[in-house]
Amino acid sequence: MLDIGDPFSKPELSRAIQTVDQTITDYFGGLSPEVFFAHPPRVWSVGENLQHLVLTVSPITKAVLIPREKLSKRFGLADRPSRRYIEIRAEYKAGLQGGIVAPPQYVPVLDTLAADPQLGQAQIMADWQEVSQGLTTHLDAWTESELDTYQLPHLLLGMMTMREMLFFTLYHNLHHLDDARRLIEASA
Repeated sequence: MLDIGDPFSKPELSRAIQTVDQTITDYFGGLSPEVFFAHPPRVWSVGENLQHLVLTVSPITKAVLIPREKLSKRFGLADRPSRRYIEIRAEYKAGLQGGIVAPPQYVPVLDTLAADPQLGQAQIMADWQEVSQGLTTHLDAWTESELDTYQLPHLLLGMMTMREMLFFTLYHNLHHLDDARRLIEASA
């Protein structure tokens, strides 16, 4: 797995997200459509892993655009300091070991793609680039303090500050990159 350390400050977090997102773009974009869509039994294909990332990063990208006043009215303000990246990573890993699975709205559905595998791959890649670039671009408007003040609900992990949600997104993206790499290695 790509080592990103324990980013905390907004610049560290932004750099880590950009590094991971670019690694994902390069890796998934460099695969042939046959490898991208190869579907072993009982696991998601590489393409489905990336489509899952699009589905999960998209709401976070939208959330960083919501006016702060609306966020606070809807979800309240954090009443504790943000935890560290390594704490969020450990909590998510424990959840995975406990059997948590993606909620239905985040399960990939490939039958909405173009019939041509090359076009389908290009569509998922374009969707990925749009949401991942949107997140880092719009994150610039947030201050360090705001990252720790505003919160969002995570369907599996409960209320999280925006900083914690970004930590989760960062690790979750790495986790699925790693899953895709293992899937390809296992089929080689």
